[in-house]
Amino acid sequence: MSCALVLLAMSFNGGRRRIQAYQSQKVCRYWREGRCNRNPCPFLHSELPDNNKTASKLPSHSKNALKKNVSAFQATAGNKQNANFSYNQHFSPKYVREPSTHVNSNQPCPAKWIPGKEVGGKSNQHCSRKWVREDDKGRDLITHVNSVRQCSAKQMPCEENPNARVKYSDQLSSHCARANEASKAPQKIQDKCCENWMLGKCTYEDNCRYQHQWSIGDGFSQVIELSGHDKDVSAIVLPLDSDKLFSGSKDGTLCIWDCNTGKCGSVFKMGAEIGCMISEGPWLFVGGPNVIKAMNSQTGADLILSGTFGQIHSLKVGNDMLFAGTQDGTILAWKYSDSIKSFELAASLKGHNLAVVSLFVGAGKMLYSASMDHTIRVWDLETLQCIEVLTEHTDAVTCVIGFDRCLLSCSLDQTIKVWFRTESGSLEAIYTHNVDHGLRLLHGVHDGDGRPVLMCSCNDKTMRLYDLPSFEERGRIFSVEEIQAVDILDRSMFFTGDGTGKIRVWKWSSEQKTEL
Repeated sequence: MSCALVLLAMSFNGGRRRIQAYQSQKVCRYWREGRCNRNPCPFLHSELPDNNKTASKLPSHSKNALKKNVSAFQATAGNKQNANFSYNQHFSPKYVREPSTHVNSNQPCPAKWIPGKEVGGKSNQHCSRKWVREDDKGRDLITHVNSVRQCSAKQMPCEENPNARVKYSDQLSSHCARANEASKAPQKIQDKCCENWMLGKCTYEDNCRYQHQWSIGDGFSQVIELSGHDKDVSAIVLPLDSDKLFSGSKDGTLCIWDCNTGKCGSVFKMGAEIGCMISEGPWLFVGGPNVIKAMNSQTGADLILSGTFGQIHSLKVGNDMLFAGTQDGTILAWKYSDSIKSFELAASLKGHNLAVVSLFVGAGKMLYSASMDHTIRVWDLETLQCIEVLTEHTDAVTCVIGFDRCLLSCSLDQTIKVWFRTESGSLEAIYTHNVDHGLRLLHGVHDGDGRPVLMCSCNDKTMRLYDLPSFEERGRIFSVEEIQAVDILDRSMFFTGDGTGKIRVWKWSSEQKTEL
């Protein structure tokens, strides 16, 4: 029995030696594909030379794998600042060889990969090889890069420089340093401002991904910030030929600012939140809950127009009448009477089902009203009758204004529509501009060069500026809360008021440098 065991053991050992001998003569196919992670590996990590000492050709799938690795390496080497370098403490080759150049590209390069030792070998080939090791999870364990370069005009053999060796640790440190520097200066997200910066508490400073400025785009800049209200600024008015700026807020206060000094000269408490405000000639009209306050700067008259119509959201003067859009959807028409030195209610225009939030008087004695009921109504100012209803918007219509011979409207359905009157006399939407967010306000201005610009306040707390009629975005203004009020001063300045109670003064420049 013991003899049988001895023979069996001898047979087993002999077979094992034959297997080892077989493995020592076989090239690792995973090494050829560049993804062997065995250390040590029982198979060869080099090609078997033939009698002429030429390299055996790789299979097609190995060539494809090498081409992928070459492309990946070249992409990384071409943009080192974007390269991500991972370091595995369990595997760290001590040295890596600089590329060597040789003349004959048809002969093999006997460079071998030996963990913890130097890499490379001498050859008369015309080749350049780099061996790169990343981690032990089979992800690009070895990247083999072949590039043919001419050593000299005479194609003489180029002896390998034995001093052309760089420590792997030094190379890794250099790469990591460059990567860290790149990470310290990230690409800015151009269309978003840092909310923490706006609140004065961003700790990233120059390393923040978001903008640290109140606007982007050229052609305008912020001049000053005015603080005086505790709640939303709902209206801003600069009367014609006046150096006084009026601002109304939902905190129930009316502030009067000196345009020369930027100081608040007077504050009036209206008793309730201010929903809207306009100026017409010497008159200043302020709308609130169930009341309209009319003040004349020339005569000093202070009139109150009251009723039970709810909050006044919009005011407009046309055809010698004052129109007021109310919470219940009614449009009230007031006419001034010289006999009683006050305004009398002339008519009530009914048709909307929800609040009327915007009014515009256009050419041809037409009144346009925008409502939360998703519609725009067209009224004849002579008869005070509704002659047309526009229903193309799918959400609340928040503003309507005029531009040239067109009508512009915006809505919470994230669209701006351009309307044009056809030969039949009806209005048709000839263009729809889509925006990523709902729109709350439109205001038409002219820049410092006299070009028409459309300002659009969105519910993402930004105001976007578009060139007309192209609708190309030329700038953006950021705010902590939504911008709810805008007014202009000729072609030199404009004003914005937001939900924080602040008013920002902006100045147009005479030349626009770049476009977004």
